[in-house]
Amino acid sequence: MPFRTLSIIFLLSPITLAEDRLAEYYSRAIPAVERFLRTFDEAGHPTSDFTIFTIFNNIAILISANADLPEEQRPGMELAMKLLRLAKTMQDRNPENRTFGNFRWNWNRAGVTDPNGAEFAIARMLSIYLDTPEPLTDEARSILIEMLEYAVNPCLQRRIPPDYTNIAFYNATHLILLGQVLDRPEVSAEGKRRLQNIVAHIWNHGVFEYNSPAYYFINVDSLQLAYRHVNDEWAKHTIRTLLEFFWTDMSLHWYSPALRLAGAQSRTYNYLQGINVHMFRLFAFAGMAPYDHDARYHAVLLSFWAEYQPPPEIAKQNDQ
Repeated sequence: MPFRTLSIIFLLSPITLAEDRLAEYYSRAIPAVERFLRTFDEAGHPTSDFTIFTIFNNIAILISANADLPEEQRPGMELAMKLLRLAKTMQDRNPENRTFGNFRWNWNRAGVTDPNGAEFAIARMLSIYLDTPEPLTDEARSILIEMLEYAVNPCLQRRIPPDYTNIAFYNATHLILLGQVLDRPEVSAEGKRRLQNIVAHIWNHGVFEYNSPAYYFINVDSLQLAYRHVNDEWAKHTIRTLLEFFWTDMSLHWYSPALRLAGAQSRTYNYLQGINVHMFRLFAFAGMAPYDHDARYHAVLLSFWAEYQPPPEIAKQNDQ
């Protein structure tokens, strides 16, 4: 049977409604969080290493499950609070340090070694705060706001070159939303300025990425988060235009028989096939790839919440 025919069969499988997919997703995601929690000892201390985005991914899944699932199926907020308090200890709180406000990338590291740590943490914190506010306790909201306030510093201090596209989008959209959440209009204004700089660079030179189109999913996810929540009219229009641009680019370069985006695949870490689960997820929600019944990572929720999907005229360009 041709692979493309097989893909169509998967797309037309019984689990097609969003609410069915969401329930199925949590049936995998929650056990994955529980496995992560089993790496902690009885006193609640980690016994193995993990990254800052791993802990925030698990926090976000727990909190969103408390927002989405029926009451009897909710995992409760205490597990999320335990992890949130732990994540707080990974942030540099010393204003004398150059890395003030950033996060350790790994739990076992003594200090901040990767400046991108703050951006990966903020992406998840903003999503928690803006996408799933209802289950947040006063303590959870207070911890998130405190971490976000500290995290403004590394976001403002860094100057991300626009050809480092995915982190540049993280940085610009985060500043816009941070200023909005923290009532700091000067921070939002700087984010808008940086976003305009990225747009000008793309206009003049096209899209750059760090060795691989595998990072396009960060471009899309960061723009989707901002598109859902930004208040500024100019930013909203610009972000929608960018989403249309990226989806046009991706639709033209998505190779359906291999379920991968064309181009160098050095950063997919799938050296045999070049398949990236996050790109796979984006195209599945756009109806251009089969739904991933094994997906259990937090980013799946970003596609459930996405307000923008490529219109038929953009998706149809893939037929060429």
